[in-house]
Amino acid sequence: MMKCSNCGQEVFGNEKICFNCGENNPSYSPPYQPPTGYTPPPAGQPYSGSGYNPSSYEPTQNYGYQNGQPPYSGGFAAPQQNASPQAHPMHGKAIGAFVCSLIGFFIAGLILGTIGLCMANTAKRNGYAGGLATAAKVIGTIDIIVYAVIIFIGIFA
Repeated sequence: MMKCSNCGQEVFGNEKICFNCGENNPSYSPPYQPPTGYTPPPAGQPYSGSGYNPSSYEPTQNYGYQNGQPPYSGGFAAPQQNASPQAHPMHGKAIGAFVCSLIGFFIAGLILGTIGLCMANTAKRNGYAGGLATAAKVIGTIDIIVYAVIIFIGIFA
């Protein structure tokens, strides 16, 4: 940035005058103007100055493509459209079972552990093979046992 020779205010190179005092900026260069007498070609017509015609262009190299097909890609198949994996219909039930069992580990384990165990068994019975239902069964069983022992100790202590 430059400073104005009159007032000392910072002046950018693309400003014609100092906005503080109105002095002309000596480093100002006007934007590009085409030479006088220049007329651009009409819109929609191709440029014909060099004799290049893109419609008649034939590439001289195939750049690894053979018959318009890309070369062998090394065994990786291109991703297919809509190839996202479909969730199992019981996946939501398995998540619910896991959450119930996990919360039941801290609060109301006898009730939430039983709910989690029942939901996990339903998911497994309906074909869900994920580990979430198995984890829910294990945690739900631990919930029931721990809270049953706590209740037993509380009654007979």
